[in-house]
Amino acid sequence: MQIMAKRDAKEEKLAVKTEDKKKELIKKLQALAERGVGGEKETAKKKLEQLMEKYNINSACIEEDVKDFHDFKYAGKWEEKLLVQVIAHVMGSAEDIRQRPSGKGSRSVFLVDCTQTEALQIGVEFDFYKVLMAEDMDIFFSAFIHKHKLFGRSRNRQYESPTDEEMEKAARIFEMMKGMQDRSPITMLEVQ
Repeated sequence: MQIMAKRDAKEEKLAVKTEDKKKELIKKLQALAERGVGGEKETAKKKLEQLMEKYNINSACIEEDVKDFHDFKYAGKWEEKLLVQVIAHVMGSAEDIRQRPSGKGSRSVFLVDCTQTEALQIGVEFDFYKVLMAEDMDIFFSAFIHKHKLFGRSRNRQYESPTDEEMEKAARIFEMMKGMQDRSPITMLEVQ
């Protein structure tokens, strides 16, 4: 029990340290945009402006770290689940999430009581993980199709040597297939 408590305390310290680093990174990006030299100043300024415009954040609020409600949109149940996890990751819990009370699209918008810096971080991480999740879902779907042999027969198809990227994807599909259930509708019919 004592070992678990030590591990939990260690993980909590690491999480706080990570959050502080992310906030510092946003503030450093802002500082670089203000005081950088040449190309790095322009690049940082453009990136910061893009992020601030995308997530409707102003620079004064980043400095003040004042809490306010921010909208985060999602599409579908998987993005909803992902957004809740990202918010919990950034905020430490998902307690500050509220569904938009009414209006068109209210089911696909969360209101989160957080600072501008936290809102920026939630937005950046959600966008990043949405893309990553879509890529992994594609791998999952391919693994599922291959595991259960849900494909047609090929007709005189010419095959080319796969690229390294295609080989890596095939290896990921194969590894994912190993962990999937091995069931069939035929066994279901035999049981009845």
